[in-house]
Amino acid sequence: MSNEDLARLVARLGLTVQALNGVVQGLSLRVRTLEAELTGAKRRHMKRMQREVARRAVERQLRRAAITERGEKLQPAVPIAQIVSEVSVEFGIEVTVILGRAQVREVTVARQEVYMRAHEEGHSSAKIGQAMGRNHATVLCGMKSVAMRRAIAARRKAVADA
Repeated sequence: MSNEDLARLVARLGLTVQALNGVVQGLSLRVRTLEAELTGAKRRHMKRMQREVARRAVERQLRRAAITERGEKLQPAVPIAQIVSEVSVEFGIEVTVILGRAQVREVTVARQEVYMRAHEEGHSSAKIGQAMGRNHATVLCGMKSVAMRRAIAARRKAVADA
């Protein structure tokens, strides 16, 4: 809409420029309020999902500890698809992106985390690779990267605590 069309509309409605500015300011304030509410709801949802993911991780750790204590062989209980969805929520990256071919650092880190968690659940590298559309060697390399990142983080924490 051109300025002339806008001026004709304002004149036809009998509005002053000040009244029109007031309406625009009111609308922009409402839009900002709605955006803030949406952001808050999204943040609360993400926190709730992260708590759920953490709770499941603790349950898996306890289950693994009980099985190894009994001397039984660990059988995968959590499907790889569920692990992918949990990592997706935790990292804030869509499942399709994690399973895709993107080579952005954030995506590859999330993908490697899926490899490691699936391996910790007892899935073989070949099975993980098949589920993720990757070669088993790619899975092994990704797990090595996660192990290195975890070791570095542990060392940094130890230095910070000392």
